[in-house]
Amino acid sequence: MDMDQISTSISKDLVINNPSTLNFNNLLLYNLTHLRRMRLKAYDGTWPHEAHNALVALKINLKYLVHALDKQSLSDLFESDRLKTTSPALQKPVHNPGRRRSIVSGKVMDMDPNVIIDKRNRCTVLLEELIHVIIYANTIPPLNYSFYIDVVDLLIILFSTQMNKATVNPLNDDLFLSCLLHNMGHFANGFIARLLRNHIEQQKPLTSSNSGLFMSAYSYIFSASDLNQKSILAEKSLYLIFITCSQYVEPINPYCDVFCQFTSQNVGLSSTNISSDLLSISFKDIYNLIITDLHDEPTSLLLYFLLFRNSDFRIYFLSRTDPELMLNAILKTLYEIIDSIDKLHQTSILLSILLILCQDDDYTKGIYRIAINPPTWYTERVLRDISLGGLLILVLIKVIQVNISKHHDLHLHSNTLAILNNLSINIFDIETVVAQRLIGMFEQIVKKYMKLYDENQLESTNHDTDTNVLNVYSDLVTLFLEIFNNIIIHNIKSNPHLIYALLQCAGIIHGLSIYQRFQPLVHNLDLTIEHYQKKIESVYMETPTVDILLGLIVDCNQTWNTTKITKIVRVKFVIHESDTLHDFLVPYVWYQVYKNCLIYWDTSCTKLIDSLIKSSK
Repeated sequence: MDMDQISTSISKDLVINNPSTLNFNNLLLYNLTHLRRMRLKAYDGTWPHEAHNALVALKINLKYLVHALDKQSLSDLFESDRLKTTSPALQKPVHNPGRRRSIVSGKVMDMDPNVIIDKRNRCTVLLEELIHVIIYANTIPPLNYSFYIDVVDLLIILFSTQMNKATVNPLNDDLFLSCLLHNMGHFANGFIARLLRNHIEQQKPLTSSNSGLFMSAYSYIFSASDLNQKSILAEKSLYLIFITCSQYVEPINPYCDVFCQFTSQNVGLSSTNISSDLLSISFKDIYNLIITDLHDEPTSLLLYFLLFRNSDFRIYFLSRTDPELMLNAILKTLYEIIDSIDKLHQTSILLSILLILCQDDDYTKGIYRIAINPPTWYTERVLRDISLGGLLILVLIKVIQVNISKHHDLHLHSNTLAILNNLSINIFDIETVVAQRLIGMFEQIVKKYMKLYDENQLESTNHDTDTNVLNVYSDLVTLFLEIFNNIIIHNIKSNPHLIYALLQCAGIIHGLSIYQRFQPLVHNLDLTIEHYQKKIESVYMETPTVDILLGLIVDCNQTWNTTKITKIVRVKFVIHESDTLHDFLVPYVWYQVYKNCLIYWDTSCTKLIDSLIKSSK
């Protein structure tokens, strides 16, 4: 029998016998006593061993109880010692409210009388005390570090009732999470700011010969080298941020709103300095941390939250003079995970990040003018010379190819092509390999569209399915044509390699003119191709080289006239927050907690993330 089975058995007995023993309530009050005493001392000093042991005991029991009991039963359990009972033993007055005896051990438990006579709801009191620890407690002594981590774990466990349901809503069914979001918004600034500081500081776990019974628990899970590399506190703090910030609350989620308020500062951080500069964080530190750990899914999600929610961080990000550092990290991660089905959520998040960045015209202009060393991780082609913008296009083409052949995810298609569309107006002097890959992808999509269109005209047996797929490919063709039109209208003279590639697929482009939807977009392409073809054909050459043809294209730019070109309205794709965004984020966040938080979850308690668990196997 493993530890989880043993603890479950003990917890079952605890709740069954609690009407007569009140052992759970005594354990709860004993924890509240220690939490209150340390709070009144402003968390000065080290947590007593008894406090830590009691906290772990409470955590183990609540892990079972929050999933075994419904909301009302759980609330009643917390209030059992204050509810009327038929047991004569429990009707006797308590002469000394500060001292209670455990029926199991017979040991007198020292209670704070103020905790016992506090008339507030015990669930609320516990939640407030735990939040105070998160915001104000220090984590420097070894026992304090371990105690703090157990507080984070306990909060995650209390909020994990959300995983019991097959859908995200209604949030009101979740006793503790609902209480936090609806009734404790005044803690939001301190709570999120401290957790984010925990992540930025990356404090490592410490060991001590006088650490208490539970201090060395993580040493059984991690090797010594892992403990030197990992910051358990930083990782778990980030998960707690996401659990609270990914929720949908009307009219606003106060914990998510904190991300809008962070400002930059460059002074040293102090995890216990909660003052007027509470929401000042080092953008430089968190930027460098994200670059290092971007391959980790929580780090990708943190970058998304900061860029999407915080305009100051977005300005800082876009104004840096070394955009290649972060963009290369994003593209490398995207390139390496795109084939993995269980990484689709992270892929979607990274594409959303790129879409946010590519909404800024100055950013997209700049990346085409930054030459980089060809990355070793890109293995599709041998790259000799490449710009940062060119590499971005190559990776996006890879995403499209894999999605078409494997994932068939409409959201990925939409975001990828939206990024390409935003890039297209500023595409400048893209390399031969980029132009060829872009046109090659376009040719594949057009051929597939024409095939589906012909099959649909013949009313095949799979008519409805073919129509849906046909519409997808029709949208893909349209977006590629819009991309080429943007280049023709704004930067055609600066892209000779793309003109050369367009001339090579002139027949396919002209063939699209028979489809009514594409005719306005094909018109400009036909005019452009005709202009350059006439110049090349006027010069007789038996076997012209590519360099000669590129030279002719550059010469032909001198006579290029845009007056015949039909101007099209520029469509700029901007990312917006959807009312259903939490339907995507909440299961994804809980799945990351399920995988990485070192807390065992029975599959009967994970209905919300069942599909994600199955897809990973």
